[in-house]
Amino acid sequence: MTQKAYNILGISGSLRAASYNTLILRAMGERANNGSALENTEFEQANVQFHLANLKGIPVYDGDL
Repeated sequence: MTQKAYNILGISGSLRAASYNTLILRAMGERANNGSALENTEFEQANVQFHLANLKGIPVYDGDL
């Protein structure tokens, strides 16, 4: 049986350095990438890679400007 591969992208909408959302996503990524969060799930035998992104550098859109 071939091993399934999953790429998961977590996007934090906050630009704050101490954002709780970003901290939670980082913790989720660490657990997913080392497999500890995947035990006893259908993803346990899968190749899972978690990637974290943020909105830094993306221009803000405001249709009223």
